[in-house]
Amino acid sequence: MNVIKKDEKVLVYANIESTCDIEKVSLGEKITEYTFSLKWNEDEAKKSDLNGVEIRYVLPLTDAAHFWTPNCRTKRIIDAEWRTKNQTMMTIGAPVACVFNEDEKNRYTFASSETKKITSLEVGVDEHTSSIFGKLKIGLKQYTNISEHKVKILLIENDMMYYEALDYVRAWWEKDITPMAVPSIAKMPVYSSWYNFHQHITDEKIEKECTLANELGLKSIIVDDGWQTDDTNCGYAFCGDWEVTPSKIKDMKTHVENVHKAGLKYILWFSIPFVGYKSKAWERFKNKIIYKIDRLNAGVLDPRYPDVREYLINIYENALKNYNLDGFKLDFIDRFTIIDENKITDEMDYVCVQEAADRLMTDVKKRLTAIKEDVLIEFRQSYIGPDMRKYANMFRVNDCPNDFVSNRIGICDLRLISGSTAVHSDMLMWNDEETSENAAKQILNSIFGVIQLSKKLETMKENHKKMTSFWINFAIKNKKVLLDSSFVAYEPQNLYPVIKAFDEKDEIIAVYSKNKVINPDLNKNVKIINATSDDVIYVKSDAQKDINVCVKTCEGETYFEGKISICEGVNCIKVPVSGLIEF
Repeated sequence: MNVIKKDEKVLVYANIESTCDIEKVSLGEKITEYTFSLKWNEDEAKKSDLNGVEIRYVLPLTDAAHFWTPNCRTKRIIDAEWRTKNQTMMTIGAPVACVFNEDEKNRYTFASSETKKITSLEVGVDEHTSSIFGKLKIGLKQYTNISEHKVKILLIENDMMYYEALDYVRAWWEKDITPMAVPSIAKMPVYSSWYNFHQHITDEKIEKECTLANELGLKSIIVDDGWQTDDTNCGYAFCGDWEVTPSKIKDMKTHVENVHKAGLKYILWFSIPFVGYKSKAWERFKNKIIYKIDRLNAGVLDPRYPDVREYLINIYENALKNYNLDGFKLDFIDRFTIIDENKITDEMDYVCVQEAADRLMTDVKKRLTAIKEDVLIEFRQSYIGPDMRKYANMFRVNDCPNDFVSNRIGICDLRLISGSTAVHSDMLMWNDEETSENAAKQILNSIFGVIQLSKKLETMKENHKKMTSFWINFAIKNKKVLLDSSFVAYEPQNLYPVIKAFDEKDEIIAVYSKNKVINPDLNKNVKIINATSDDVIYVKSDAQKDINVCVKTCEGETYFEGKISICEGVNCIKVPVSGLIEF
């Protein structure tokens, strides 16, 4: 690649004939917005997906220890620049990366305005110069029939806390992207059919569970895969027709009415892109797919065809009107991407798949909200970027059955850039022989998100039911603080061992690793959750103070109630495993 433009901290490379102008605007102390005005030879750009530009920042590698992106999962290291990969597009991830130090202070945060097209935002160590490289790679072939484009990069070098830098990025994106409105029900606990029934669902089973779910405080049900097929092999061969199978649900409208009478909202699962080989729709659309997935017995519909988009939208519209649904779980949107040859036909009204997917989802939201203004729409990781917030009001952690650590990580990672969008846990499950204390960890690691539960309530053991009821009610009672107040997830490099939510009056802290010392504001109403495997919590105080406390077990039983003396310094307080202390 050749350098086509230089600036104080940035180099712009290209491997085709192109030019670039750079404008810089200061948005605050050590916060700079760069605008890159790119022009290129369109004919050369069309020759290969590899033809494009690279915008490279070269910055000092000082006091930098850790790294964060929305989909980094457990990998939080700053890797060698030649080994980093972070491809994003509208339906996968988000173009933001944060480098921070041991004190969780920001060193460099990079974000791109190109949230729709395929780009790669790579941040890593240049071993030759001991520098940080921040690279945005953009393939120009995807910008069809144009030969110029502007992209902005936000560079934050301010030493604010890492979570403040990420929230700044979230607000920066929101200047041009308006998130979907979030109804209050989107932040109430949910019952899911997936892990407890998989495809073995019936209307009777669901309705019976809904009555029990309402008693526990769950206010919506997501009926997942299985309602549309007699097949129970967990494949997608029969997706695409989206007709209710009467062997499982005799009359969907009546069934939804019964669930409503039980006190729950009804959310129904659809796989947006899949059309199965055994569906009736296959013959109609088999030549309008992006690619096949033989192991799933399905193809991925191509949204660049207007009749494909209209077919899908009509299905959702009819389901909403005919069944009186309350929402949709729309799955597998990340499959809308080119993996082989990009074939273009005259019937398409878009050339870029991501542009077409944006049109599809824009129209889905517009037409569904025209029918029901407060319709619920859920997406899961990794389709959680700023554009996806336009068409969904619920983001769920990626599948992690029984893995409470991944749920905690996923909830924090999502909340850091999701603003008002409701962040949900993956569905909670545990073994029936588990202790109440260990089962409670599934809930406690998801307590700063909206809890989705997937356990058969009819057969749930009484101790588990008691524990679940206690913590679900705690989540509901403290919803404003847990979900809608200031949120701090400490030590992302250590997978968030302490999390705090607070407002002017209340403070809730959860401790997930042993021997952590926390410093609550004892002038507020404080609640501390012991999500460790130890029966003590270490509380630091700046002064001696006598306070009233109430300590409860994971099942809500009172363990201790009375006055204790908090000394200046570190205090050791007995709290049962998975228990709660209230000051």
